Amino acid sequence: MRSAIPPSYPRVALKREAGALDENTSKVVEADQVSTETTSPVNNPSVPHTVFGYLLQIPRRAILVLLLSFSFSFLLVLVAGLSAHKFQLGIRFSKILPASIDPIPDAISVNQSGVVVHVPHFDALNPDSTEDWLMLNWIKLKKGIVPDERVVLSAKYDPSSKVRPGFSLALRGGIDGIRPMVYWQNEAGDGRWFTFAPFQLQSKEWYLLGLSFRRGTLGMHAVSATSPKSVLPLGGYDVGEGVLPLNSSELIVGSFANGRFRGKLGPFGVIKGKKLGKILPDMLKQAARAPGTIPDPQENGQVILWTDGSKDYGLSHVEVRTVSPASRGKGDE
Repeated sequence: MRSAIPPSYPRVALKREAGALDENTSKVVEADQVSTETTSPVNNPSVPHTVFGYLLQIPRRAILVLLLSFSFSFLLVLVAGLSAHKFQLGIRFSKILPASIDPIPDAISVNQSGVVVHVPHFDALNPDSTEDWLMLNWIKLKKGIVPDERVVLSAKYDPSSKVRPGFSLALRGGIDGIRPMVYWQNEAGDGRWFTFAPFQLQSKEWYLLGLSFRRGTLGMHAVSATSPKSVLPLGGYDVGEGVLPLNSSELIVGSFANGRFRGKLGPFGVIKGKKLGKILPDMLKQAARAPGTIPDPQENGQVILWTDGSKDYGLSHVEVRTVSPASRGKGDE
């Protein structure tokens, strides 16, 4: 009795030649009676009982699975090796590859004095005692500021008045870093220049400066576009709720008069709301992740002004204009 052949085993036809003597019937096998019966290497004495012989007994499906597993493992090792090599190449060439694309490509270049953005006065621009007030400015310095040098960035005050009520934002160089300075004075003459804590402002990098006024406290924050999670609190002053820099002058931003600012001016604006203080750090982080885009105070406030120097995207939609020495007398840029 013949042993059963495993169905998974390859069927190899072993034909008997025509004219051979049948072992069971002792009859000659005719040509049309040639057998296509298969047998197993286990019962086939021609297959030696060696390692190679046992390998021949492994089903083809199992061999295929083993080959696929080996190929997949080899592919994983290859991909991991290429990824590590690519990472090393990235580190190696990071010093010679060009800097990343400027996140604010449409910024205003300031290469000389007289490049200024003019925003006409409207009452909502001024701080008041009923809402939190926040002014944001994106800037990028062309070079560092030397110690004791003061670079004015923006101003809104009446230069014809003896008291000069209003506010202004500047940067002053020092051996310990760059210190923001804020001029803040009311119509009674209460106020002065306030100097905040220094921070390491690097040239040719974008920074967002946030000047805030809430419940009588004047505060300053800064955050870099390269480190949006690191919002720097630079201190504050209790100036009193009654010290409001109310005025009807236009807001000017840039290198006005004999200004020393050189670099690029990004978008800037004013946000007002009842609860801005609660979300201020998170809002600055969000703004730094997408430099130049309109901040979102959500239900905590409203964007009163937001401009790139050509258009006001805030609620007021005032007419904004940018001028430079080359454009004076020829229309606005």
